[in-house]
Amino acid sequence: MASERISLVDKKLSQGYVAPILTENSVILPDKHGTLYSFDIDNPRVINWKLYLSSRKKIGNMSLSSYKENVFFIVDNILHTIDAKTGEIQWEKELRAPVRGKTVVINNKLVVLTIDNYLHAFSIKDGSSIWNYQNGINEVRGLYSISPAISNDKIIAPFSNGELIAFNEDGKKLWSQKLATNLLDTQLTDVTTTPRVHDNILIATSNSYIYSIDVNSGNILWSRPLQVKSISNIESYYSPLIPAEKQKEGGRIFMVTKDNKVIGIDIQSGKTVWTSDFIENVQLFVPIMYAHTLWVTSNKGSIFAFPGSESTGRVIKIPGNVFHAPVFTHGGGPGGYKCAIAAAKLGLKVACIDKNSIFGGTCLRVGCIPSKALLHSSYQYASAKNNLSKLGIKVKDVSLDLREMIGYKDARVQELGKGIEYLFNLYKITKINGLGKITSFDQGNLEVSVEGKVLKTKNIVIATGSDVISLPGINIDEKSIISSTGALSLTEVPKKLVVIGAGAIGLEMSSVWRRLGSEVTVVEFFDRIAAAIDGELSKSLLSSLQKQGIKFLLSTKVEGIKQSSNSLSVKVCSVKDNQTNTIEADKVLVAAGRKPCSEGLEKIEKDSRGFIKVNNSYETNVKGIFAIGDVIGGAMLAHKAEEEGVAVAEILARQLPHVDYEIIPSVIYTHPAVSSIGKTEEELKSAGRKYKVGKCQFAANGRAKVTDDAEGFVKVLTCSKADTILGVHIIGAYADTLINEAAVAMAYGAAAEDIYRICHSHPDINEAFRDACIDAFFKK
Repeated sequence: MASERISLVDKKLSQGYVAPILTENSVILPDKHGTLYSFDIDNPRVINWKLYLSSRKKIGNMSLSSYKENVFFIVDNILHTIDAKTGEIQWEKELRAPVRGKTVVINNKLVVLTIDNYLHAFSIKDGSSIWNYQNGINEVRGLYSISPAISNDKIIAPFSNGELIAFNEDGKKLWSQKLATNLLDTQLTDVTTTPRVHDNILIATSNSYIYSIDVNSGNILWSRPLQVKSISNIESYYSPLIPAEKQKEGGRIFMVTKDNKVIGIDIQSGKTVWTSDFIENVQLFVPIMYAHTLWVTSNKGSIFAFPGSESTGRVIKIPGNVFHAPVFTHGGGPGGYKCAIAAAKLGLKVACIDKNSIFGGTCLRVGCIPSKALLHSSYQYASAKNNLSKLGIKVKDVSLDLREMIGYKDARVQELGKGIEYLFNLYKITKINGLGKITSFDQGNLEVSVEGKVLKTKNIVIATGSDVISLPGINIDEKSIISSTGALSLTEVPKKLVVIGAGAIGLEMSSVWRRLGSEVTVVEFFDRIAAAIDGELSKSLLSSLQKQGIKFLLSTKVEGIKQSSNSLSVKVCSVKDNQTNTIEADKVLVAAGRKPCSEGLEKIEKDSRGFIKVNNSYETNVKGIFAIGDVIGGAMLAHKAEEEGVAVAEILARQLPHVDYEIIPSVIYTHPAVSSIGKTEEELKSAGRKYKVGKCQFAANGRAKVTDDAEGFVKVLTCSKADTILGVHIIGAYADTLINEAAVAMAYGAAAEDIYRICHSHPDINEAFRDACIDAFFKK
């Protein structure tokens, strides 16, 4: 599980040993000298107040806790009670010994804390002593923080001899439970803060065991071995808006283990629910819960925020110090993170900024990767249902579990996101979450502001990517009218799906939902699908998809969508004869293109469509600011952005890179798949160039035949005179993989004869490319 680092205003703050207090309006945290700070939680650049409580250079013990608007701050052996809003001291109490354990409050009357083997109760009004209890005859000096808990009007106190004792507010002993011979490492949770979470259960740790105990009887409900450093409060993950009958499952216990991980445990069963994947060279300390976010302090003066019920972190920032790095990549998609890794490999200090907690951009989160996962899963489902029987595999009662299929897709996204984090850690790249804004455009002194944090650099690489666009009068709500993002997370298969746009995204999503049972109609303005590819491939792909049951309305535009309670009515009009028609649908997918994410870059020169203008070195009109990927236009492909990212990294390292835009492959991952590289026949004819065409049908390829994927062909275009390969266009099940051999060949200026003279393994699909080259070579 990923986290978000929150650096503090003062490097000396926290030092990790004291967990912060989060009230309704503030974050309260001491520095190592005993000065208490209150930050505004909505605008953390503002310090509400700070309170100097000690003049000592070194403080042995500190403890911080709160109750309503009271903050209880213990510095060594002095207990300070402070108003959380104003920072004014209400009263102070000198204690019998230094304390690191927390105070608790019962019934708004008593402040209770454990000191060594004593339990003390003071008046919340003035700090006067009300009663105390000594456990055992001999005095024991406690070395660790031990805190009592409050639940069901009971005080449950741990003592250093391994005993738990429950008292009422008058100090009367109710029950005791012996957990271990030594409970110096015990920390109890106060479950009264979340009454929805089984408020008759408390959790305690003793040495290497964690116990679940019934508050009323003291009986142990369950226990499990665990190396625990500290436990957080039990917290529920059910919104107050959810009806009470849906809140019966209880909550989770969060803790930092001795191997420096954060884990979550189900309070009912004691089973581990999740484990953090955050690894860094810091020591984690006490976790606390606030507003569904788990806050964990560290020994480096930082706070880490873990989301309690999600698999990725969310951005919550407290202002940090100015951060310097020679290179900032503004965007963590394929272009941005590849640029960052390449720059780091070349010896540059790099930071990468992205507004999403999972780096990888649209490609990883809601684009290339999740769509390919669904294409794979839906193809397997359709094959099991329709194709396996002719291979001698009998499968009965094939059924679809869409929730499981979507879960498979999400899991792959998470795994690959962790892979990027691993690489960032490996190459010591600083990952910064937040919405960045360039605030200084001065040459050599560029600045980026991210959630109140100032980042200074000499070079910024803008890799902010692109976003979906709609059509005039059509509002994408991701409910009935969806984008590709919504199409990746539907909770049920629509009976009727209309797809606007027959480009790569529209065709891939059409394939997914058709395989899963939707009646799919694709509306395309142009007179052919996938208009950018070779015309012969376009016709062949259209025929294949129509055989699969996808309907196409070509040379047709969408004029509007009317929405009723049960369905959508899509009004379409023929471009040729202006005849109109209406199509009924449950969902409409708008796949009409994408626009650059270039907002907020006022001083960066852009064209009329918002694409950033760059020179041959990808530098903008502002010295030191570069741009790559979708935001500069051209083919909106992840691998094109990656090439540009690596090129910029090499430029910053004073090298001389080159990106050959003539040999960037493109793929549509339908079945059959379509791939292209280089010139199309239409382009060669338009340029008046003489060329030869070589072909190989997959029906003539042994490997394609035996794997039952013999549909399609390889088409090679070569120069009539020089025999060099000018373009390769493939339709077939293996087109996405096979195109890369063509890319290598074209990158090195290979002729068709060169491929002809290279021995290929048999039977293999790559023989089809060789055979097409042979066909071109021998043509006159």
